[in-house]
Amino acid sequence: MKKIALFFSVLFLSSAMYSASFYYSVGAQGVSGKIPYGGFAFSSGCSFFDEPYLDIGGEIVFSPLFESAGISITTQPFKILNHPFDFLFANKMIYSPKLEVGAYYVHPDVWNIGCSLALLNFRDTMFSFEFFTPIFVLSIPDYDFGLGIKVLKITCYL
Repeated sequence: MKKIALFFSVLFLSSAMYSASFYYSVGAQGVSGKIPYGGFAFSSGCSFFDEPYLDIGGEIVFSPLFESAGISITTQPFKILNHPFDFLFANKMIYSPKLEVGAYYVHPDVWNIGCSLALLNFRDTMFSFEFFTPIFVLSIPDYDFGLGIKVLKITCYL
């Protein structure tokens, strides 16, 4: 019985890895809080489905030196093909709001828990474009609340 359970577990994990895709992105962001920071954010990660329903990724922010690093979980729970923002792009884009939750280390020695809600997230088969995304952070253990914004984030799916 254990061998059958192990076989199906390996089969399930290998089928999930078959549909895994990778991405990288660049963007500009700034965050206030206990220690404010901002700069260019470089991130990469992995999506376990054909559609980006659940992504796990890491991010590093430079300005021009190291500012922060973090790991996050991202979801895009639904998509809309016919939306009122069609006039912004020459090609047909999918409107797909995105929710991101993660933990971030800010130099020197501050940990933040944060989330962001990208209400202006548009994607096609290879790229996604995120505009003016608010960021909400809570520093640990002082519980200082901070706000931020991702001005623009461009993601390329491989």
